[in-house]
Amino acid sequence: MNAKFEDIMARFDFDTCHAYMVLTNWTWAPLGNKVPTVEEMKSHVISMFYAMSKTRTHSRCGSGGFSIRYYTWDSSEELELSFDICRTNA
Repeated sequence: MNAKFEDIMARFDFDTCHAYMVLTNWTWAPLGNKVPTVEEMKSHVISMFYAMSKTRTHSRCGSGGFSIRYYTWDSSEELELSFDICRTNA
């Protein structure tokens, strides 16, 4: 799972997320109610990943607008990182 996560982190567009957060003044309370930098976002996502990866089962972790989803089926695994600005479930 670590190789997949490293690949996702290398390809994910944190700059677009940051631009959206600046545009909408999306702040994080733990940072003193300021918009996080790209490096702070990356650090946050890495922390979420390591907290979630301890379960090694189907799981989802979300915080600060980011979601990490991990699924397994048969002998395959899927890892997804998203920045959620709109979602509806029923």
